[in-house]
Amino acid sequence: MSKVLIIKGYGQDNHLGKLVLDKLNDFFNDINISDLDENEIKSCTGCDYCQKINPGICCMNDKMGAVLSEYLESELVFIISPISFGCINTITKNFIDRTEPLFLPYQVKKKKRIVMMPRYDKYPKLIFVVLTDKKNESEITSFQEIVINSNLSLTSPEVKTVILSCEDDLVFLIDAKEGMV
Repeated sequence: MSKVLIIKGYGQDNHLGKLVLDKLNDFFNDINISDLDENEIKSCTGCDYCQKINPGICCMNDKMGAVLSEYLESELVFIISPISFGCINTITKNFIDRTEPLFLPYQVKKKKRIVMMPRYDKYPKLIFVVLTDKKNESEITSFQEIVINSNLSLTSPEVKTVILSCEDDLVFLIDAKEGMV
């Protein structure tokens, strides 16, 4: 595995998130971490600049362009977020919304959905890691439907979701290293 990117969508006080980062550092050699909180990624305005005016480039002057470059250069991406109201948190959802420059403004049918066409030939494998203090099945199902049906997931060659509610759940990393690497 040449390059692993971690999209960190949680604050510093998340104990389970810290454990995940420690374990990922033990399992993989070439890791980059993009902390969405520190990068202060602005919200997408839906202006379509990245589609119609300057294709593939967002008009906002923040660090998202650098994050997207790292994303495309990676083989495997972990997107780590707490779950709130059946979805990833707002900062992580904002990241997914801001990935629109990775797609062409054309739509295609994929997995019985209409999605945006990929702009690039290669996208990384994805593992969504959800941090939760309880395993509420309806929230988990809602989260999975949202992220699995996103354009980001549908362009990835492989997507997995992992629900972490305790330290014992970290065994998923063994599967991640063996199965997706």
